[in-house]
Amino acid sequence: MASQGWGSSHWLLIPLLVICTLKDSQCFYPAVQSRLSLLPSKPGVSCRHKGSGTRTRIFRTWTGQIAPPSRDPTVKEVQDEVPTTMKAAVHRFFLGKEHSPRILAGAVLAMAISRTAMAAMPGGHGLDQWDLLVFALVCKFWMFQEWWLHKYLLHSFKWWGQEYHHEHHLLEYYYVSIDPVWLVVSWFLVAFGIFFLLLPTDLCLSATFAYSAMGLVYEFCHYLAHTKVMPKNRLLRGIKLHHMKHHFVDEDNWFAFSGLYMDSLLKTAPSGQELVEIRNARRRRAT
Repeated sequence: MASQGWGSSHWLLIPLLVICTLKDSQCFYPAVQSRLSLLPSKPGVSCRHKGSGTRTRIFRTWTGQIAPPSRDPTVKEVQDEVPTTMKAAVHRFFLGKEHSPRILAGAVLAMAISRTAMAAMPGGHGLDQWDLLVFALVCKFWMFQEWWLHKYLLHSFKWWGQEYHHEHHLLEYYYVSIDPVWLVVSWFLVAFGIFFLLLPTDLCLSATFAYSAMGLVYEFCHYLAHTKVMPKNRLLRGIKLHHMKHHFVDEDNWFAFSGLYMDSLLKTAPSGQELVEIRNARRRRAT
């Protein structure tokens, strides 16, 4: 019976994989292309937002010297498409030119339908406490993984992922920030493969549902944090302000997103006094 359930979920995944792989090749790199197009062509020069939200472009060299504002029309075009209202932000996220949000939403829907179909089949595995336990554990794991990857892979040693993330920090803060399709698809497939190897089919579907849902939550919250929308919802507003601290106050702290408490738990949410001490220690080491 389990094999029949797996067969049904397998067929439900086919449309998702077709969408992921048969789009024109440019769709796989929209975020990479858009980010690189914002960077100045002159080697060694990067851009940095000054926190005002204006469209004036400020460039800084690697030594911190301020270069003249860019007259590149691409900058104005990208800034103009940054949503300013929640309605526009939601519309841009799900119906914009980037495919990643729709792929994640499709994965969540496919896993939910597959698991429900498996539970409804005669003799199938119904939803029980094990599904709830797996769902909760995967959500908690995602929150820790999110923090750990951000701190130890994207803000530590030099590699292409760290440099790619570094460019994210050098761009204007307000821009449409959505991960490229190739990253979302590969991440989802690897997670699905691991769950398939470690868990029975029914729990594999529940685990992948939770993982994909958390991925969609993260993608939307990070995207929203980089729009010009200040959410009225207390949780979303807190996530946005938390992430702005990471960009504007100290890049070596405030790494969490979907689970903000991770920063407090893992000592990366310093108080004002602690931040002063951290910066003083850095100055002493630099001298």
